[in-house]
Amino acid sequence: MPRSRGRKRSKKPARLRAAPSAPNPRLMVAGNSLRNLFGKIAKAYSLLWRAMGGASLVVGFVAGCLFLFPPRLTVELFGGASGSYPVTFQIKNAWVLPMRHVIPFMGLCRMSERLPFGGSLTISGNCKNPTNVRLGSKDWKPRYLRADDSFTAPISDVFDFPPHTYLGGDIVFGATFKTWFWPFTMDRAFRFVSVQQPNGNYHWVPEAMPE
Repeated sequence: MPRSRGRKRSKKPARLRAAPSAPNPRLMVAGNSLRNLFGKIAKAYSLLWRAMGGASLVVGFVAGCLFLFPPRLTVELFGGASGSYPVTFQIKNAWVLPMRHVIPFMGLCRMSERLPFGGSLTISGNCKNPTNVRLGSKDWKPRYLRADDSFTAPISDVFDFPPHTYLGGDIVFGATFKTWFWPFTMDRAFRFVSVQQPNGNYHWVPEAMPE
């Protein structure tokens, strides 16, 4: 067997491996904080979408109930009488739920009066849309009406002139109101026209609203 000629194998220096650096505690805390922040944001968005979904369901349910069972407020001549001026109207909650902030109003098409020295005076409004201008009185305060509750409002609170000078009129009488669960104001209006009788007196009768 061949013998070695005496050459010594060169010994390569061992490579030094860098010791693994320890993680920076500040970076770890910052990363955890970011993850917690994103988690909270995601949770907040999830809760927000759930709340919006629940609110939309409630609003849809309320709107559906109002569509199927709309609030019913009636206005009639007090006592069923159709007498001459001045008359009193009765506003009634004919619904099953309470109404709040009920305020009467009067819309005018025309109202005529005999003048003391001859001739007549006619106060005219918008006959095509008599509720465009709504007249009221300081005595007509907001009221809270439970089911079947009612109150009265005389026409003389707005037009106060002697009965014997009255020459007929065409008005709309109604009320604005809010329901206990719906924040928006609603209204109902009814038309009344005074018709001259054979004896010369004027009597109020209900009429259809102008189209």
